[in-house]
Amino acid sequence: MSSTSIGEYRLLPTMQRVLTKLGGLALLSVYDKTGLLELASGLQALGVRLLGSGGTAKKIRDAGIKIEYWARLFFFCGNS
Repeated sequence: MSSTSIGEYRLLPTMQRVLTKLGGLALLSVYDKTGLLELASGLQALGVRLLGSGGTAKKIRDAGIKIEYWARLFFFCGNS
C-alpha cells in the first residue's frame, strides 16, 4: 500500500491500515484550523467518516463537508 497525500499531510501506509481497521473513522478536534478543510475533504474522499468537536465540526460543516458532532454519539442527555 503506497502513502496517500492530503494537501501537506501524508498518510503513511500504517495510518491507512489503522483508519481501515477503525471502520474509516476519524475524530477531528483542533485549535489551529489552518488546513483543516483540506484535511477533512481529503479524509472524506478516502471514505473516512468524520467526527468533530464543537468549533472544528462547525467549521467543517459550514464548508459543506459531512461531519457528525462527536458528543451526540457518546453522550445521552436525559433525566436520571
